[in-house]
Amino acid sequence: MMADTLGIGIVGVGFVGEYHAADISRLEDQRLVAIAEPNEALREKVKAQFSVPRAYVSWEELVQDDTVDVVYICTPNDLHLPITAAAMDAGKDVVCEKPIARSAAEGRAMIEKSRQTGRKLFIAFNQRFRPSHQKTKQMLDEGAIGRPFLAMSTFIGNEFERMNDPKSWKGTLEKSGGGVLIDNGTHLIDCLNWWFGEAESVISRCKRIVVSAQNKEEDTSLVAIEYKSGVLAELAITFGARYSTWPKGYIGAAIRTEIYALDGSIRCGNDDPPLSVAMSDGTQVDYAPDDIFTGMPASLHAHFADCIRGNAKPIVTAEDGVAALEVIEAAYKSEREGRRVNLGEVRL
Repeated sequence: MMADTLGIGIVGVGFVGEYHAADISRLEDQRLVAIAEPNEALREKVKAQFSVPRAYVSWEELVQDDTVDVVYICTPNDLHLPITAAAMDAGKDVVCEKPIARSAAEGRAMIEKSRQTGRKLFIAFNQRFRPSHQKTKQMLDEGAIGRPFLAMSTFIGNEFERMNDPKSWKGTLEKSGGGVLIDNGTHLIDCLNWWFGEAESVISRCKRIVVSAQNKEEDTSLVAIEYKSGVLAELAITFGARYSTWPKGYIGAAIRTEIYALDGSIRCGNDDPPLSVAMSDGTQVDYAPDDIFTGMPASLHAHFADCIRGNAKPIVTAEDGVAALEVIEAAYKSEREGRRVNLGEVRL
């Protein structure tokens, strides 16, 4: 099957898994051949919706399916490492949802398994495929607004219901590894790392403020990151925004980053317009979605398939996934100890 069509298996077909299934079903060089989902209603729904040949209850069955070339992991974070290891031992490549794992140590173990087996590992940081974020990367690399010195990122989301449900895995230390920061926060921390390079130190506050479930971690976080490039970045993020004035163009969440540089500034995200650039000569350009073109890959699924076939170099790597978790672990350490934490304290 590998020569012509990639056989895709998805483990976990809740909201995110169904999103992957929908996009994969539109691609001619990939076919969704199997899913694994313990929830019978979800399993049967997605099987019927996308005409999936095989639907398993357990992920252990799916990774042994000979028609599956690539396993997409869309499960709680505690399963990312064991499923990756089993899939790679069975000869399959892996695309894992963010975060790469519950901890940087688990992420490093996944990378080591990839090295040992020769199988490829990709992390589904979908914000790297947002055109406004790609154009921001291109403009920064080209020096279009000069040297950046300040960035302010915001990710406003509403997970109030699941965070308040003690039975939901969302936000639990055991299943997730943390709260909103390791969940949605990993997206924008990865973008900040992509744009500005290696983080040097972090100071943060990570609090459970609006969620009452005692088994859940932080619902709101404020993180300040100092980069070796000299950029100071701030991330404000919450799962508790039930009543937001922001546009809700991305799965009910509002994403925005403002970057200030010596010769201009950029605002990007899922606003309308999604990208605005102000220059030192007083001009401002507001980009409509159809006006943004960088030549970078637009589809996560098509891009990773090209990488598996050896036709492309990944624009995001498993190592990037670990780098994001290192910043998050430094932020959690900063909250626990009430001080600024150097990244060297959490890196190997």
